[in-house]
Amino acid sequence: MESLAQEFDQFEPVWDDYDLTKRKAIDEALAEASSEVADRVRAAVLATEHIAISRRFREFVLAHVRPSFYRDEAERAIAVASRPDLSIALRQAYAIRSKYVHHLRDIPRLLVGMDGFQEIRKIDGFATLTFAGLSRLARHVIHTFVLRQPKVQTEKYQWRKELPGMLTMEWAPEYWIGKPEGYDVSTSRRYLEAFIGQVVDLVRNPATAKIADIRPVLAKIEGLVPGLAKPSQRLPMLALYFLFNKFAPTDARSARFPELVDAHKSDFDAPSIDSLAAHFLSGQNPAWSLVALEELHDRYFRERHHADALSLGRVLEAAFTLHLAEQHRLARNEDRARALIGLAVEILPQYAALKSFEASLPADQLPDIDWNAILLPSNAG
Repeated sequence: MESLAQEFDQFEPVWDDYDLTKRKAIDEALAEASSEVADRVRAAVLATEHIAISRRFREFVLAHVRPSFYRDEAERAIAVASRPDLSIALRQAYAIRSKYVHHLRDIPRLLVGMDGFQEIRKIDGFATLTFAGLSRLARHVIHTFVLRQPKVQTEKYQWRKELPGMLTMEWAPEYWIGKPEGYDVSTSRRYLEAFIGQVVDLVRNPATAKIADIRPVLAKIEGLVPGLAKPSQRLPMLALYFLFNKFAPTDARSARFPELVDAHKSDFDAPSIDSLAAHFLSGQNPAWSLVALEELHDRYFRERHHADALSLGRVLEAAFTLHLAEQHRLARNEDRARALIGLAVEILPQYAALKSFEASLPADQLPDIDWNAILLPSNAG
């Protein structure tokens, strides 16, 4: 019933819906506040507490209880809930469920059903649904919900998805990264993210790995970039353009490389994840301040799963963390540097060279922290 209630919003939570004990404490604290301030505090509490969730559940159930629940369907039931009692009983049911799930509190034994499966009993002075009562109520509410759904003569149904052994999976980048049809400002970071993964594989395994031929996409970038006014729109495209031409054979490079990148070189100057990836994979460390790097590092790990964010992948995440650790070492913030080295290990826990580096650290003074030499030795120097 709670799952069916998720889209039900035909109600507004009010202050009386709030837990009585908490409500009294807040009301006492607000006794000397102006009515305007008190109302704002109460509204803020209602907005942030889970009251709306429990109220939604109760209102949904009550809206789906037909008169037959108290009449024909109740003839053979024992100790049925009255209409005035049902709202209280639903509040009790939700509270008991929450305490059981979130706090491991026992369910009152009286609810299991006694005296011929009574549907409602008093627990601590409140009308409470037994398992028998909740079962009949749930069947009734679900039946009502189904009856009220729109009726259609026929419905298209993708039955193939229900066949056993059928899975829907995302295409590997090599199947789409070279196709320009889906490339634009909104997808540019997705393409860059996929290509970063290929470049990291190439740098770590130069004998076996390879990068995709994305020259048709680069040709589209050459047409798109001059028309974009914002560096944030150009940068993912320029980073992809730069990285391909950096690692592609000379005879496969784009006709406008490096002129297109040079024309917008300043886009790479401000701290950003797109620029960081281009710097790192070309064997460079960006000349950004420690404060800027710390802020970028913090923001990246807070936002890396956002839809429009660029994910560096674990290797470059560890590289970023080690680079920040080195900047702290240079600033003589050794405790922070050691903490960041530990974080890098936990980002990339199965990378033996990184764990060996951590294990070899002396207790007194940290050595240079060269992320290139630790993580991408073939890219170092």
